[in-house]
Amino acid sequence: MQTFLKGKRVGYWLSEKKIKKLNFQAFAVLCRKRGIEVIQLDLTRPIEDQGPLDVIIHKLTDVIIEADQNDSQSLELVHRFQEYIDAHPETIILDPLPAIRTLLDRSKSYELIRQIETYMQDERICSPPFMELTSTYGEDTLQQIEKSGIAFPFST
Repeated sequence: MQTFLKGKRVGYWLSEKKIKKLNFQAFAVLCRKRGIEVIQLDLTRPIEDQGPLDVIIHKLTDVIIEADQNDSQSLELVHRFQEYIDAHPETIILDPLPAIRTLLDRSKSYELIRQIETYMQDERICSPPFMELTSTYGEDTLQQIEKSGIAFPFST
């Protein structure tokens, strides 16, 4: 069976837990049967040395969260990954890092859903009321909460 991806290289970085949950080894076997090379990336080494790569599949969410909390090892891994992406814009990345950062930011995610609700004008699409408190409790905080339609209990 011919495929347009024959001879392509797919790099992946997934935790062992994700590899098992997604049954990724079966995917890798299927790719290899179709002439697609699948390699597990070692983010502690320069990705450049592991390429060239046509596609990168990753689940770096936990690493990104740790990097955002200034974990030095995670910062280095994310930096190394971003350097490769910047140097190789032709490489397809599943999932793009900016999209992951948006999903990790609850306020941005809710705002995106609210924009979709407004655009779609479909009552089947809805999200709970939300607001972001940007300062400590003040006199107007309860008024802001009521104005946003938020009721107890609160979720943090």
